[in-house]
Amino acid sequence: MIIFLNYYLIQLKYFLYSVFSVSTETSINYAKSVNLSYLNNELAQSFILHFGEMGSNWGINRTVGQVYGLLYISNKPLNAEQICDALNFSRSNVSVAIKELQAWKLVKMNHQPNDRRDYFSALDDDIEIIRNLIEQKHKREVEPTLTMLRSLILKNTNSEEEVKFQEKIKKICNLIEGMTDWYQALQKIENQQLIKYIKMSGKILKFKNFINSNILTKNNNENNQ
Repeated sequence: MIIFLNYYLIQLKYFLYSVFSVSTETSINYAKSVNLSYLNNELAQSFILHFGEMGSNWGINRTVGQVYGLLYISNKPLNAEQICDALNFSRSNVSVAIKELQAWKLVKMNHQPNDRRDYFSALDDDIEIIRNLIEQKHKREVEPTLTMLRSLILKNTNSEEEVKFQEKIKKICNLIEGMTDWYQALQKIENQQLIKYIKMSGKILKFKNFINSNILTKNNNENNQ
C-alpha cells in the first residue's frame, strides 16, 4: 500500500512541478476582445506553455496540454471561441482538445444564462485531477497489458522454453494484478483521507531511509575497524 501511496505523492509532486516550473521561449497573445487580458502576463504564459510541453509525459499532445493549462489558470469558464482566440488555435483543434480532456475527466462543462454555447473549466480539486490522470493511464496502459499477458498465459506451450517463459509472464501478471488491487482500493478512499495516507507514507519512507542509512554507516564503520 505504501508503494501506491507514494506513487500518488510522486504524481502530485510531478503535477506541482509542472505548475511552478516555467518556460519563456515563446509567448501567447491573448485577445482583449474576449476579456482575457488578465492572463496576459509572463507567469500565465509560462504556465500554459509549460503545460503544453509536459503534456506528452502525461500521454496528451501539446495542444491539449495548452488548452488544459489555459482552463486551469482561468478565473472563469471559457467557451471554444474564447479558447481559440486566446491560444490562436483553430476551432477543430480546440474541439479535439476539449473532447480529449473530457475523456481524461480533467474538465467540466458549464452553461451561462441566456447563452447556448458550452463553457469549460478545469477541475478545482488537485487530488481529483491526479486520481483521474492515474485512472485514465491505468485504463489505457495497464489494462491492455494485463489482457495481453493473460492471453499469453492461456496459450498452449510446445517446448520447455515456452513453459519457462510462461512462468515469467505469470510472475509479472501477478505483480500487476496485485498493484491493481491496491490501486482500486485507493480509488475508493476519500480525498482528505488519502492526503493523510500520502503524508503518512512519506514519513514512513523517510524513517525507513534514515534507518537504512544508519545501518549502512554502522556497517562501514565496523568494516573500517
